[in-house]
Amino acid sequence: MQTQHLGTQFLIKNMERSKDPLADKAQAIRAYFAKWERLLAHEIQQLAGL
Repeated sequence: MQTQHLGTQFLIKNMERSKDPLADKAQAIRAYFAKWERLLAHEIQQLAGL
């Protein structure tokens, strides 16, 4: 995912390094984007391609 948003970059790095189960990662990602959806429209569009 390409983004200039520092918080999203941090989330991506955190998910890459995390050893948490996939379900936990998915829940964290969903919660993050639910909170920031208005500011991250471009990033949300990219999720369909992942």
